[in-house]
Amino acid sequence: MNDEYEIDDDFADEVEQGPSKSQRKRELQKLLQLTEKALSLSDEKLAKTGINEKALETLREARKMRASGARNRQLKYISKLIRNEDVSVIEQYLEEAEQSHIKEKHFFHQLEKWRDRLVDEGDHALAEFLEEYPAADRQQLRTLMRAAQKEKKQEKPPAASRKIFKYLRELAEQ
Repeated sequence: MNDEYEIDDDFADEVEQGPSKSQRKRELQKLLQLTEKALSLSDEKLAKTGINEKALETLREARKMRASGARNRQLKYISKLIRNEDVSVIEQYLEEAEQSHIKEKHFFHQLEKWRDRLVDEGDHALAEFLEEYPAADRQQLRTLMRAAQKEKKQEKPPAASRKIFKYLRELAEQ
């Protein structure tokens, strides 16, 4: 009779156990971090995520708060509100924002390299630059380059270098 009620090991393995307490904590911590990052999204992007209105309103309120216990409680509350929702859309927007930031940073680094080459290498770099950007004004760039080289020799603030960078940025954004 005891054999009827014994659970064999194979059956016990098949019974689905819920996530462990540690796993639930990790998931909640991940959701809390996502909630904090979501504060950087605009209201427009947040609305597109499909999060319920109450969570959106509490996110707006949390933006106004300084880092404090109250803000932390607010973030935990928001996490609780969105726990059962699909957060993949928020993750997607955050990933796009990060990729956009990386691209912009790379773009500015490229412009800085061109500016430095134009000031340091002179006409040789200018010829290469004009091949890549034929719409550039050769005379204006040459004038700015000479002024930047003069400032560099005299150890003055790099006002002309800043003007070169500004011109390069305007040219590249066209």
